[in-house]
Amino acid sequence: MEIKKVLTIESPVHFYRILDSNNELVDHAVEDIGLMLRHYVDVAFEFMYGCKCELDENWTRLQTEYDVCSKSSELQSHLCGWLGCDRVDFSVADGDDYYLPPVN
Repeated sequence: MEIKKVLTIESPVHFYRILDSNNELVDHAVEDIGLMLRHYVDVAFEFMYGCKCELDENWTRLQTEYDVCSKSSELQSHLCGWLGCDRVDFSVADGDDYYLPPVN
């Protein structure tokens, strides 16, 4: 019996927090993956800390970028290599049911 390590990314915000706490994961990515991750971090940051008057628009943008990332096999390989897992599972974001980050 073989044990596999699976990273389950629960939401777009969870993915942002993983990337934010592992800066080298973004910094050492190859060109296309690095650009994809930096763009994702920017969009997620805008959702989390940007103007609340644009929350719905920013959430839609974040969901779109999360979907793009979840479908990239190159990105999944990069994440597995850096985080030491065998597979990455992205949970599907639930429509308008977004997580509101705590106010700092």
